[in-house]
Amino acid sequence: MRKNVVALLCAWCCCIPLASAQQNRMRVQLLPEIKHDMSPPLRDMSPGEYPSLPQEDHLPVFLGINPVGQKDPLIGQPPQNKLNINQGLNFDGLAARTSVVPDTNGSVGATQFVEWTNMLWAVYDKTNGSLLYGPSPGNSIWKGFGGLCELEEQADGVVIYDKAAGVWVFSRHAIGTSYYQCVAVSATNDATGSWYRYAFLLPNLFPDYPKISVWPDAYYLSINLQTSTFAPDGGYLCALDRNNMLAGANATAQCFQLSPTYNSLLPSDWDGPLPPPTGSPNYFVNLGTNSLNFWQFHVDWDNPNNTTFTGPISLPVSTFKQACNGGVCVPQGTTTQQLDSLGDRLMFRLAYRNFGDHESLVATHSVATGTGNTGIRWYEIRNPGGNPPTLYQQGTFAPDANFRWMPSIAMDGVGNIAVGYSVSSSTMHPAIRYTGRLATDALGTMQAENSIFEGTGSEVGANRWGDYTSMAIDPQDDCTFWHANQYFPSPNNDYTWHTRIASFSFNACTNPDPVTVAPTSLDFGNQAVNTTSPPQPVTLTNHQSVTLNISNVSVTGDFAQTNNCGSTLPPSSSCTFQVTFSPTQTGTRNGALTITDDASNSPQVVTLTGVGTTGSLTVTPTSLTFAGRAIGTQSNQCRKLQRHHGLASSKCQL
Repeated sequence: MRKNVVALLCAWCCCIPLASAQQNRMRVQLLPEIKHDMSPPLRDMSPGEYPSLPQEDHLPVFLGINPVGQKDPLIGQPPQNKLNINQGLNFDGLAARTSVVPDTNGSVGATQFVEWTNMLWAVYDKTNGSLLYGPSPGNSIWKGFGGLCELEEQADGVVIYDKAAGVWVFSRHAIGTSYYQCVAVSATNDATGSWYRYAFLLPNLFPDYPKISVWPDAYYLSINLQTSTFAPDGGYLCALDRNNMLAGANATAQCFQLSPTYNSLLPSDWDGPLPPPTGSPNYFVNLGTNSLNFWQFHVDWDNPNNTTFTGPISLPVSTFKQACNGGVCVPQGTTTQQLDSLGDRLMFRLAYRNFGDHESLVATHSVATGTGNTGIRWYEIRNPGGNPPTLYQQGTFAPDANFRWMPSIAMDGVGNIAVGYSVSSSTMHPAIRYTGRLATDALGTMQAENSIFEGTGSEVGANRWGDYTSMAIDPQDDCTFWHANQYFPSPNNDYTWHTRIASFSFNACTNPDPVTVAPTSLDFGNQAVNTTSPPQPVTLTNHQSVTLNISNVSVTGDFAQTNNCGSTLPPSSSCTFQVTFSPTQTGTRNGALTITDDASNSPQVVTLTGVGTTGSLTVTPTSLTFAGRAIGTQSNQCRKLQRHHGLASSKCQL
């Protein structure tokens, strides 16, 4: 059965000429989909062969307390609020079933948190940590799809949440006689619902370490291609047709292959409500020698000949050495088995944010500290499209002699940064901790360290501590960080890893309104009854990454408005209403302009006030000069005053 399906998939793609990778380097390659369809709702399907974890394994607990209520070994008591944070959930996620390496990652959506660990995935309620679906093998989404995407349970699965569209995106590879990238986009924000499923045929090289990201014009994918002997053959970078995939339509990929010199590139992943500037390319970054290398991927879906992948541009950073020289050296308690640092690459994700007045990328990796241990190097880069981009700040976090590695970084809606990572030494079991900084802190500094979970066991039998962790930002408040990482309980074993999912936010982060009006009040001052004031503007701004739908605009009191906005307002744009005051009575007159729409902070209200006054006599000009005239005669000016103001002739006699 498996051979027949593979043969069928190969038959689907026989008309696609695939030149050698060397011939196609830096020339766009077009990869039509092999197949796409729409799955039934997953909630109506069996999660797969793996049973659900016992209920006690995924009950939420307070931050810093393990499931059996033991105190945090880090400080001997439950961790204090060192970072002035709001502590959220902290619960066990997926646990080992079939693989040595968990490759822990997850993302957060409107109501759910989804975790993927190599070959397993699960859906949790983000309000209480309860398990909603799974654990399920990674290929379960493709049940009924056919081919290797359904048949193979291959690893390297990644999940991200497309915040602008409100949908989930899964990516994993499938390996047989050919190589495929299997990508699925949920039809709604419910990960247990239906999915649009796709299979893309890759070059005939092993597709290692795939990472995917969201950008307005595409889903961007990076892969490390490897030969049959697992020698590097260069990064493979693709743009997938996001618009068509969101609609479940036919989709293509446009790809470039780099030389073997460049591997482990990360695509920029869009966080926050404001999209990148119109036409902005996606940014790919990897580690250089004491530098970061930048590329720009600009895709043209109408004319692929215009698609470009340019770079690298080198951005110098502070001198560093890769943690463990990029290899194995992280010690653990109660064993001589050391762990792989993966210090040779930037770690997932390359988080992007547009603040309106500037753009920021945050990135992280692990480095040697010079004192025998390893620490967390992190960066904030601004003006990523510059030549070169601007290194706004950087730092290395290594507060003691412990080894820190496997970091993941993100930035909230006001510019605060959080980094989650693993910590270990020869006298402690690997733990999960994090640090962070406020946007107002001194540049290049991090605050104190907090504990998420202190492991009670070490990994024995293998040296792979996964390939990455994840730090995601909640799209609902743009403030709450969600970190997923791994630990080992007792006893030590290479197949007994567990994962931990925790959320937290900085008290200094406030949720900005998605839609605002300015000003929020208008004062028209004095206005004569039954007359109309000059108009005053009210600006409505949609800060969201989706179109605002305006259902009603109303005004009360002695006020009127002219709607220049219409019924919709595009993302990240503004429009104006013109408001006038026409008092019908004297005295203070109050009213309100109310705008009703589909934003979460609807309606937006502008308070209106003005004072109605009675009419008064005014004479213009206030002084006149008359030439000499005979007594008892009227001047021309006097006759005009009589006509205009009804003055008696005696009042205008010389």
